[in-house]
Amino acid sequence: MTAPTETGQEPAEAAVEAPLTVAQVSARLVAVAAVQAHLKTIESDLKAQAISLMETGDRKTAALDPADPKATKLGTVSRENGSTLAVIRNAMAFEAWVGEEHPEEFETVTRPKTSFVSAVLKSVIDFGGYPDTESGEIADVPGVEVTTGTDRIVVRKDPKAVERVRAALASGGLRELAQ
Repeated sequence: MTAPTETGQEPAEAAVEAPLTVAQVSARLVAVAAVQAHLKTIESDLKAQAISLMETGDRKTAALDPADPKATKLGTVSRENGSTLAVIRNAMAFEAWVGEEHPEEFETVTRPKTSFVSAVLKSVIDFGGYPDTESGEIADVPGVEVTTGTDRIVVRKDPKAVERVRAALASGGLRELAQ
């Protein structure tokens, strides 16, 4: 037996939830998967909009209530540069170049050493080519192409974001997510 509360009434017994059935668990899993797919589509659309609205390097604090961003902060959204990579598009041309210009950089399996390939690709990104052994001038490297990825939107959640979004959803906020 429990002690009466200040009002003299017995406290209510804690409700014990019955375990879910396989059908209920299955239905919830499928519902969660559907919601995730829907949210992924929304996220993709919003990121496309953000790319068109933001400049590289922009950072925006996201809040449920712009009038009170400190108390309702969800996190930040920023637009960052895409990665720049040097990619070997024609391995035969690249290996022929290494064989002619830097034969000492071949491994016994007759392919350029991984460390040398990394150094050449870094040099191509940084300087547009690789130094010629005789002249020291930067020379094109056959078979290597430099590409730059597209900018991307980065979302960082505030530590209280989940709690704040749950509260907003529970109070009927964020209705646009249901569209």
